[in-house]
Amino acid sequence: MKTIVRFFFFLLVQFLLISHAAAENGNLIACKDDLRNLLIHALPPDSNNATLYPTFTERNDSKYMVKLYVPVPDGDVGPGGREMTMGWVKLDTAQYTAYDVAGEEPKKLPVDVKAMHAYVAKCLSEQLPARQPGDEVLSTRLPIRLAAILDCYDADVQLHQCIDHYHEYPIDWIDADIRKSFDPWVKSFFLLPPLEDLKVVLASGHANNALYVFKNGKLLSKEVVGKSTNISDFSFDINKDYLVTTYLRMDTHITRETKISEVRHEKLGLDGKFVECPKSNPACK
Repeated sequence: MKTIVRFFFFLLVQFLLISHAAAENGNLIACKDDLRNLLIHALPPDSNNATLYPTFTERNDSKYMVKLYVPVPDGDVGPGGREMTMGWVKLDTAQYTAYDVAGEEPKKLPVDVKAMHAYVAKCLSEQLPARQPGDEVLSTRLPIRLAAILDCYDADVQLHQCIDHYHEYPIDWIDADIRKSFDPWVKSFFLLPPLEDLKVVLASGHANNALYVFKNGKLLSKEVVGKSTNISDFSFDINKDYLVTTYLRMDTHITRETKISEVRHEKLGLDGKFVECPKSNPACK
């Protein structure tokens, strides 16, 4: 159960947020159904589809972009043939409003405000689980990709794989001697495998991600590896040898098919510093 709680906290922080209370109950499906019911009843009749489902795609503070899709048989649509996008909704959880943003002009949806209050309290709460004596902080194996982390929310059939691979914790769970080294925006972290005597931490907070490298409790370097805005997604891949590839996606709605640009390769060395690889040798070997 503790592992499940940790995984659900991961969903809480990475734009795809599920509350700790829901996690304690193993209630991922209930939260997804709550969001679906909230939106289905607010959509116009011609858009209301019994097989329509929502999934979070990005977050900017209290505003969330939600993609509406219908599942389709394998081989019918897209690379994996799994879904067809039917629309987009922007949720504002500070104002308890929702807008249909699929067209040129946003249209306010008549969501049930009471139901939205209940959904936000249940599934988007930022109350964090406290670390208890004996709770172990597990390392997240490499390689690791930001896109793969985000995919975990939407791939129920792979839930056990996500739990086994990714271990995200509140920043309060980090060792006290290095906690002061993190920026104020950091809300959670992944402990990555050590590189000899280096301690490597992937820190996350709202739309930011950065790698922090420590030695004997001292911060040696910090490298920003991911940042999201309304129109861009600065993403990353990290291979098993700590070759970090960052790249930018620019689009109105970020998707897996969005073209990438500004590709950059960096290598973490045994001195704890990042060296940018030349374009002629992007593996830095």
